Amino acid sequence: MKKIYLLLVFCLLMKSAFINAQSTKIIADTTISFKVYGLCEMCKARIESAAKGRGVKFADWNVESKILTLSIIPSQVSKEKIQNRIVAIGHDIENKKAKEIIYNELPPCCHYRDSLTVM
Repeated sequence: MKKIYLLLVFCLLMKSAFINAQSTKIIADTTISFKVYGLCEMCKARIESAAKGRGVKFADWNVESKILTLSIIPSQVSKEKIQNRIVAIGHDIENKKAKEIIYNELPPCCHYRDSLTVM
């Protein structure tokens, strides 16, 4: 009888630990999106590569909509830090422009500012 009781207590503790681990994961992952300017698949690869890093689990930039969607762990990385990494490689974001000298180093086919009428 004592063994059954211990087994029951053990099972309840394991179930509790499993539920806590799942709820922590749900809280830990957050999806964010913001506009990043670019033109092509080369831009996509560059933007997604710059966005990825510690705390970023997933990055996808849509060429047509110019929206970068990220799955992040907020305790490890901030939206601002990711945006700064993107601006540092020459891509403008919705509220910040890359330095002109860095932008000009992008391949000519990636010069999106020439194709923008309003930013």
